[in-house]
Amino acid sequence: MFEVKTSALKVLDFGILKSEVALPSPPDGFDGSVDDMRSIMENYIVRGDYMIQRREEGMFAVYTKIDVNHAGEAPGYIINAEGVTTFRVNKDTPEEDIKKLILNNAVSIAFTNMRGYIYQMTSVCALGGFMIQPFNLNILIKEKTDATREKQTQEAEKGKEAEKGKEAEKIKKPKPKVVKKAAVKKNK
Repeated sequence: MFEVKTSALKVLDFGILKSEVALPSPPDGFDGSVDDMRSIMENYIVRGDYMIQRREEGMFAVYTKIDVNHAGEAPGYIINAEGVTTFRVNKDTPEEDIKKLILNNAVSIAFTNMRGYIYQMTSVCALGGFMIQPFNLNILIKEKTDATREKQTQEAEKGKEAEKGKEAEKIKKPKPKVVKKAAVKKNK
């Protein structure tokens, strides 16, 4: 055995913000056996998203959202859950290390918390516990980063277009003519 070294990242808390599980009636002709359901559940479409919020110095929150079988594409569970995991990073940790810890470790821990919650929530349901299978978090992080970068680029372009429009409007508007009034002497 090896001694486990502590990380600069500390988990403070985990909480559920929203939780829904539905078990609609199966379609006609479905025999509903547990074995059949397990094979169906293994192929559920799982969607995930996250948001990182920097709070006070050294404090972070990672909000996670998971949808399983979102639109009822397959028989069985329809699950929607949102949670938040809060973290603290040691104050002497360099900013570049903090970014890596939060993006790689904290996001992974937050999704693991959600995975455990969903399993426990469904373990008391008729079909038994649903375990979200491992997924490639690096791909999710890359897709999220790319989408965020693209949105920021589009917003910046819209801002530039708006500025160009304002400048063009200034050019088009004729400047008002200033008419000087001549001083008129009144005869008495």
